[in-house]
Amino acid sequence: ERRRLFCDLKYSSLFEYCTKELKYSEAQAYRRINAMRLGKRIPKVKEGISKGELTLTNVNLLSDLFKKTDIKNGKRQEEIVLQMSNTSKIECERKIEMIKKQEGIKETAKKEIRQKDGEDKIRLHISINKKTIKKINQLKGLLVHKKKYSTDELIDLMADHLIEKLENKKFKTKRNVEKENIKRSRYIKKKVKEEVYLKSNKKCVHCGSTFGLEFDHKNTPYAKGGSNNADNLQLLCRNCNKRKSIMEYGQKKMDLFINPTSPGKVRLLPVLCGQPENSSSFLT
Repeated sequence: ERRRLFCDLKYSSLFEYCTKELKYSEAQAYRRINAMRLGKRIPKVKEGISKGELTLTNVNLLSDLFKKTDIKNGKRQEEIVLQMSNTSKIECERKIEMIKKQEGIKETAKKEIRQKDGEDKIRLHISINKKTIKKINQLKGLLVHKKKYSTDELIDLMADHLIEKLENKKFKTKRNVEKENIKRSRYIKKKVKEEVYLKSNKKCVHCGSTFGLEFDHKNTPYAKGGSNNADNLQLLCRNCNKRKSIMEYGQKKMDLFINPTSPGKVRLLPVLCGQPENSSSFLT
């Protein structure tokens, strides 16, 4: 995961690699990835799994506890991990509930649950804010003279509108802000953005993912003098872009900002590239 090696095999994520290449079920892949990520933060987790003192199920219960609550202190997390050593799932759940009561922990909203419901449908279980439900009902009322939309159809309609709006914002720029004769800037002209976006078929040219798309300087990186011309640009997903940067500049250098959670690491990208902190572009 740290080196994004799954991108070399044209997978857009570690999860996709585990399910399609290693043939794990979605649940098996999720548990293993989740346990690995917790083990990176808390070494005692990896040690416990290696010794057979912690099961993947219990590790995922612990991960869920830390995600949903305010237990962020590393030493406190380690103490709780040790308490769950050599316990069954039922014992682990009971101890977790006791910890929540003792510390007065309030959980955040539950995650959505997805289940297959036929070949082309997924049953989705989510908790929705009352204000959101009110807005959905208001939209149904506004559209009722055109068509009586189900919630499913309305979400599909809203998604289409938002996708179109965000595509126009991210891959095209308004005419009144386009500038000419910009010297050495990451600014990409509207026509170039649109040309590259369509030429890449609106997806990552390496793995085919449509998630987290970014413009990449494919031949000569911007940091090495590359231009913003269409023939030097392509679309890559976030992970493939990171992997390409690792191959271009080396893991050690790229760890400074693509793995900012690693011990002793700091995010240096804005300094190295002269980019604002919220920029979606990397060194390439």
